[in-house]
Amino acid sequence: MSSSNTTLKQITDEIQELIAELVEGTEVSPTDDLKELGVDSVLMINLIVQLEQKYGICFDDEELDHSYFSTISTLAELVSHKYREKTG
Repeated sequence: MSSSNTTLKQITDEIQELIAELVEGTEVSPTDDLKELGVDSVLMINLIVQLEQKYGICFDDEELDHSYFSTISTLAELVSHKYREKTG
């Protein structure tokens, strides 16, 4: 995945698709609260692993905080930032 081709919108869309798969049958939007969508700790770990593998990033312990993982939008911003750091 090339950083010049990966925009925040694309990352947001991809995370939205991943979460929709995890919470089958639920329509999701970027501003939905992930806990309210039914994303529990097990699903969150699954999501973290998928994002780390997909984007070749690693979340630091201090980033594993609800403030970063509260909505698709906040999560996409974190992933985008980490991905840009990695790819320069």
